[in-house]
Amino acid sequence: RLLETATFGTTLNDLTVWETQGMDAAKWIDNQMKKPITSHREFFRQRVNPRFAHSLPIGRSDHPCKGQSRWRKYAFAKTDGELWWKEQWFEAKFNDGDKYITIKLNGHVRTVVESIAFKNPEYILEFNKKYKMRRRPREYVDGDFDLYMDDGSYQSLVNPPVTFYTDSIQPPQVLNLPALTEAGIDSIDEYRSNGGEFILHDELTDPLCSTLNEVSEDDDTPVFGKLPDGSWLVYDPRLKLEENTPISHLEDGGGLIQSLTGGDSRCVNAPRTFVNEEQCTLSFSPTACGSSGTPDVEIELNANNIAFLHSITGQYIYGVLGLPVVDHEDTTLESPCTVGLRSRWEIKDATECTHSILGTETNATLVDLLTKSSDTNPFVRDIIFPTRGYSCSVDDTLALDDVELVIGGICYKRVHPDHMSVYDFTYWTLDDTHPGNMVAAMEGEYNPIKKWMDLDNNVFLTYPSFPSGDVPNHSAGRWDTHSTKFPMLGRFGDTVLFVDLPNEIRLDEVAQHFGETSSIGGSGVVVCGSPFEAPNDPSEGYQFDMTTRRNIDLWGLGSQREHLWVMVGLTSVDQLRQRVAWALSQLLVVVPGAVSIADSHTEAFLTYYDIFVRNAFGNYGDVLREISFSPLMAENLSFLQSKSAAYMWETQGKISFADENFAREIMQLFSTGLYLLNLDGTQKLDDYGQPIPVYSNDEIMSFSRVWTGFDYQQARGNVEETSWSGNRHDPMRIQSAWRDKFPKTDLTGGYIGDGYPLCIDLPDKMFLRKGARYRLLGSSSSPELMEDHSYFKKDPNIKRFVLDSNSGLKARLCNASNGECQYEMSVTLDTNIDCVGKECIADTVRVVDVGGIYYEYARPPCVEQAFYNNAMKVIYRERWADSSCANPLLPYASEACCSVANLRAQRYPNYLYDQERVLFSTANSRCEEIGMTSCDFNDIGGIETHQKGYHWSTDKCQILLKVNAVGQVAVVYEPDDYAYLHPHIREDNRNFFKVYWTG
Repeated sequence: RLLETATFGTTLNDLTVWETQGMDAAKWIDNQMKKPITSHREFFRQRVNPRFAHSLPIGRSDHPCKGQSRWRKYAFAKTDGELWWKEQWFEAKFNDGDKYITIKLNGHVRTVVESIAFKNPEYILEFNKKYKMRRRPREYVDGDFDLYMDDGSYQSLVNPPVTFYTDSIQPPQVLNLPALTEAGIDSIDEYRSNGGEFILHDELTDPLCSTLNEVSEDDDTPVFGKLPDGSWLVYDPRLKLEENTPISHLEDGGGLIQSLTGGDSRCVNAPRTFVNEEQCTLSFSPTACGSSGTPDVEIELNANNIAFLHSITGQYIYGVLGLPVVDHEDTTLESPCTVGLRSRWEIKDATECTHSILGTETNATLVDLLTKSSDTNPFVRDIIFPTRGYSCSVDDTLALDDVELVIGGICYKRVHPDHMSVYDFTYWTLDDTHPGNMVAAMEGEYNPIKKWMDLDNNVFLTYPSFPSGDVPNHSAGRWDTHSTKFPMLGRFGDTVLFVDLPNEIRLDEVAQHFGETSSIGGSGVVVCGSPFEAPNDPSEGYQFDMTTRRNIDLWGLGSQREHLWVMVGLTSVDQLRQRVAWALSQLLVVVPGAVSIADSHTEAFLTYYDIFVRNAFGNYGDVLREISFSPLMAENLSFLQSKSAAYMWETQGKISFADENFAREIMQLFSTGLYLLNLDGTQKLDDYGQPIPVYSNDEIMSFSRVWTGFDYQQARGNVEETSWSGNRHDPMRIQSAWRDKFPKTDLTGGYIGDGYPLCIDLPDKMFLRKGARYRLLGSSSSPELMEDHSYFKKDPNIKRFVLDSNSGLKARLCNASNGECQYEMSVTLDTNIDCVGKECIADTVRVVDVGGIYYEYARPPCVEQAFYNNAMKVIYRERWADSSCANPLLPYASEACCSVANLRAQRYPNYLYDQERVLFSTANSRCEEIGMTSCDFNDIGGIETHQKGYHWSTDKCQILLKVNAVGQVAVVYEPDDYAYLHPHIREDNRNFFKVYWTG
């Protein structure tokens, strides 16, 4: 009974072992827990061996001279047939006097035959004529392959063997192969090829080997092999997967492979995460490669850039015109005087408009809001009607549909709130999405969504509110219903961040075009591997396939996972582990239908399943952590790329809330359940005998804000890939800008973070105290847990915090042995260190230079309170850019020193590093030291823009709260004087969160 429940089936051998070895339950369980892990991902990767005649982001091909290279007897494989990315041309060359017919493909000799003819005698094969290949050749000698005929039909030939004679033409590249024996070349995949495929076991030493390319490409001259018995084979290039596990990762992160393929393959280096960090190493290989995270790129949404994005990604990206203010059903927009409403106004020349007749109060209000708006878009202006201080004339409230306001030489015309917004409409181009697509196809017309870009070279799509011809009027409601399906990039004329682009557009090629890349390289790169990222083993044969961008047959790949699961269940020795993993997988479910790659990818799902395999005998908390960082779970329960309400309000002017799906399910299904329980598992009851819920909707909303900011890692090589920049294999990263910034209640009547110290209570110079932690960055000085301006990577004059030669901190980070630093991935100080030199005057550090290798300081977890006393105003770079409130007791900003009557400030000449953070008191002391004072400055002189950050001013800053009808509160900042506040802390923000009221 034990074996029945703890394995996938009792075998006779199991019973024999039990009897002969005196096994009992405890012994058997102990024995099972010590068995080596059978990874589903590793099992799959070892048996992946598809044809691969070209370098692609996933990797490269093998080499004909290397051990385990593949060879075949038949002339044509499926990859020689009709391909979606290239045409292939067959030719039978024969001239008078020739003894043999030479068969060529794409101009390259494949074999010679004595005769060849179509199977259909009504068609005659013409010599010296090129025929286009059709379909996929059958992969065995005498299998069929087809050619297109001039009359539109296709005719079949038989797949000939690879043969050359002493008196025939000879191929240009021939290797001498060993005999067909188990020790030399052996038959493999016999069932697939009728015995026509072979594997070379040992490396060749033929002189030709050194002249052959390291990687194969589509149009390479074929390499042939001649056996001692005079028979012939042709090299059959296959995908080579590299070993890249945490304890045995590629020394250079795959940089050499990337170089050999001319950049066609991606860097293999896995991102450093909690899963692999302890096994990462610092590579000093000159070819080392890695990723510095998401490229810090800004892209202006203008016509040229939108057209480029379409050309490089294939996505149909348009700005929208034609959306109605009043549609054909007389549906009108809300009045711009509606409190909290975002209204949009197109900017036109004053001569194009007539100022609308409005009430005095309405006119004054709208003019004031438009002229004082901080919106810098050159084509439209968005304003939000404030909650206080403004009002409109009562008679105008319902009569503001089509308004034009002339202010100076500018006209502001009221338009639809999505007018000139830029969307990715690719979804709407599909046959089964937009109803007009199928109609157009049946009538022989061009796709109505694609036509704007493809036929008219137009980056704008005009919504048919009042179309001409047979296109029906489209209502405003129809747009509201369907526009949620289209990812929005921004407004035409906006400058947007690369990280905010939809996944399908967020390609490395896009980042590189706009002058930035996430790639880093050279000596001093942190390299990491991924659990069970094993190499493929060609001797296992071609059992599984992978999506590679150029697959011949993708159908059926969705069933590979089930086949593999059965194979592991039947053959693995760690039966108890596999049974526990299966049980966990039934609890922590990812539904394939909820993941877009379910029908075409295998490895990502196996990586997810391996979480349970690896942790089957471990801690359930570790399992929850890993599935929470899994991109598949994030896609399944829709918190992938969930953004805070503040971020959406600030960047897109949208009222939205963080996705609540995972926040609910991780409690209800994965951990606490619905009701509080007693120790014996029975439900706790209230005074009325009713079960006591664990959580309410308030907790779901609070926890949903925890799950904001989770995003794919950058795509990399050596794993089954998709065509875009995401990565479903490695634990997700967190985009800090998307995170919710405000307090979150927990399940115990407190707040998440309770129990951690307040940040203001951390000891002085915490970066030198016991418990301070440093993370190795390598030769890159760009922090990973904090953000610096992208120009920091390019500016050689950036000032970093260089540790003195006699610094105790430097000695600890260097960790020298025999005079050489032995850099650790992570260093936690186990004792206090005395300060040396400039360490003694630093309030905190960010990145420290340890002789050309950098470490990032990670402050211990602590709580920064949302409400505190004596807040001061800080200004970002210059007065008109951004102001905020900051706690003067924390190192938040740099100093800004002014002389009398001059508000162009300067930094302390001996500041320690660019964008240094100091206490308010330190800022004042530094200014006094140079005979100046802190000030409410206009600008910072003497340094470049990217070297400026937040700087202390002398103005006070009030931190207020506003309360909504249900008792939730939002934070409001009110500096003494300011030019601009971020929307998430303005008076009109909607970032309400739960608090506990007393009394």
